This record gives sequence, C-alpha cells and structure tokens, in this order.
Amino acid sequence: AVTSEVRVVRSAGITSSSVNGFRIQGIEGCDEHYEELADAEERCLEELAAATRHHARRAGTSSGDVKIRIDTEIARTAEGSELFIRRNYEAEVIGPPDLAVQVISE
Repeated sequence: AVTSEVRVVRSAGITSSSVNGFRIQGIEGCDEHYEELADAEERCLEELAAATRHHARRAGTSSGDVKIRIDTEIARTAEGSELFIRRNYEAEVIGPPDLAVQVISE
C-alpha cells in the first residue's frame, strides 16, 4: 500500500493600507479595502482555507483538515506604542492520497 502523504501549503497576509484600513494579499479576488482588521481576517481565513482544500484535492487528497499558523508583525513607534505592520497566515493540508496502490506479491 502507498504510505506517502499529500502536503499542500498556501499563504496569505493582511497589511495596513494607506487609507487607514486593511488589505488582504495573496488570495485572488480578495482585493477589497477593510476598515476593521477582524473583518479582513475573517474573510482571509475563509478564503485561504477554501483555496488550500481546493489545491489539496487537485493534488490528490480529499482530506479537509486545514491547519493555519498566524504570525503578526508589530513595530514600536518612538513613543512606544504598537503599530500593526502585517499578519501572515500559512495554511496546510496533509492527508493520504485518495488512490492507494496495492502491490500483490506471489
């Protein structure tokens, strides 16, 4: 039996925009401006998970378990306050291939 795994990784990010809001990068069709980080993040997570599942199916696994890692980049101003720079998302699907090949020995 085949014991390998299919692994698909996709990434996206949210950056602050020049008009006091947020933009999603790395996901086709998600080019709107968001006033709230929470709204941008909700859309980013939904679309990133869906895209990762789609690519996993195309790669040969129907596993739908998406794990997402989040990393936020923050800078400090001269006054010591925090300034949001970017939030990075990395989604991963790992699953068995849908077609298993059996080798029959005689």
